[in-house]
Amino acid sequence: MRPGWPPSRRNSRTTAPCSEGWRTTTPTTANKTIPRRPTPRTRPSNSIPTATTTTTDASVKDAPSSDCGYYFPSRDGYILSPSGLSTVVSQSQLGALSAFGGIAGLASAVGCNDLKSGLASDDGALLRAQRERYGSNALPLPPAPSLWVLLLAALEDPTMLMLLASAVVSLILGLGVERDFETGWIEGASIGVTVLLVVSVAALTDYAKAEEFRAQQLKLEDGKHVAVLRSGTSLSIHPRDLVVGDVVRLAVGDIAAADGVVIQGSDDMRMDESALTGETALI
Repeated sequence: MRPGWPPSRRNSRTTAPCSEGWRTTTPTTANKTIPRRPTPRTRPSNSIPTATTTTTDASVKDAPSSDCGYYFPSRDGYILSPSGLSTVVSQSQLGALSAFGGIAGLASAVGCNDLKSGLASDDGALLRAQRERYGSNALPLPPAPSLWVLLLAALEDPTMLMLLASAVVSLILGLGVERDFETGWIEGASIGVTVLLVVSVAALTDYAKAEEFRAQQLKLEDGKHVAVLRSGTSLSIHPRDLVVGDVVRLAVGDIAAADGVVIQGSDDMRMDESALTGETALI
């Protein structure tokens, strides 16, 4: 499924002892609003492998998907479309595994015909096709607040509002009541200019901090990597380069970059989702 979803799984961390080479096939889906499922998930685990190629099994029929206009393999009511895969994973619909003949059949239906070698690293057309059909394994950063928005936010401060109100009252009294057009405006204008300066400085400071924080986020994102099996070789790539059908290797302490289905690993595997849910108990 889409490695961006469910977001709740993206930062899960494997903590239980397990064999160094857990392999899983990570699906990526274009659907970004997948409901969070309560069950544990392994890193871009063989999350219901999702691929862009249709299966060669004649018993698996292509079914139209409204997600992006493509056709996806389907069987017994399970459609391997972005939304279909997200539903299978988020709701732990193990019936999909049986419907497609187990993990190997499910992986084959989404484009990974050999779990021991993974996708072909030199098949750029396949990787691009998978990414186009299911979306990229990345969540876009939230848009940075504009300077105008920060200015309005600073003006909402109660102190600023009271100062503006006093400036208006002072202008009304000086120009409207006392009719002193020579000096009656000075006090109100001074208060207004002071408020403008304070609000501008606060907004500029917040804007600079937001830009700095965004740069740090991008730097941290660029430093991430995941071990993936392609053409029988273990490669280290950025999580955003994962596609549906990839076979990912997990080790203790790794952060799950996508939902998946475990292909091989320790029976006592556990996930630490405390950073996401606040629950310290391993799942």
